[in-house]
Amino acid sequence: MEKLTEQEFWRNYWLRHPVLYQPISRNYIFGDVFQKIYRLAPFRSALELGGFPGFYALYLKKYLQIEQVALLDYFIDHPLMEDLWKRNGLSIKEVEVIHADFFDFTPQKRYDLVFSVGLVEHFSDTLNILEQHTKFLAARGCLMIAIPNFRGLNGWIQKTFDRENYNRHYIPCMSKTHLQTAAEALGLQVLHCDYYKVFSLWLEKEPPKPWYVRVMVKALWLSGKVLSKLIPLKSKYFSPYIVLIARK
Repeated sequence: MEKLTEQEFWRNYWLRHPVLYQPISRNYIFGDVFQKIYRLAPFRSALELGGFPGFYALYLKKYLQIEQVALLDYFIDHPLMEDLWKRNGLSIKEVEVIHADFFDFTPQKRYDLVFSVGLVEHFSDTLNILEQHTKFLAARGCLMIAIPNFRGLNGWIQKTFDRENYNRHYIPCMSKTHLQTAAEALGLQVLHCDYYKVFSLWLEKEPPKPWYVRVMVKALWLSGKVLSKLIPLKSKYFSPYIVLIARK
């Protein structure tokens, strides 16, 4: 299985994005997904894989008051995490931080919820990476996977104007059928697999893009937002993410 990113990439990425370390609101992206899972199957423990700096682990503590929350990543910067959690009125001591590569890590406990956001698409073997998630999952526990969708307009933007970033992603996994088939092959019961949100697109700030590209993307974004209000339909052409929820 090929890893499409390396540790140094993530180190540089997170150190270049201090603007992300802000207070997190109740309507933070994917917050509604966690609330849906909690209503479906209330959980007392959760593990976020590839989760630095802990936006979603923090969300679970701050808004759902989950008792045991853990985060595992092979890149950890404690000062950045402490700053983020402090800005949200919490202490980093309220989360178990596991500094490890989950491929090599043997879990000491199992969790009611295991999830990742923006992780699976950086590996070329979806079945293998989902299996790595399940080794942390308790019996009857829930798995949640969220990945971007680069098979529509947003993917065209990435491929045309930021090929380097596009190539860090395994595009074949960005399919509802692909994700669901992989989950079912592992014996999981798929509860939900669908596009998430109606429309969005973006470009990474690094490397800097020409002004005309930024203007074009902004114009497309504004037009898409207006149209998505008029026609609020999720699709592979415009929806920015795919979310899978499955039970062991």
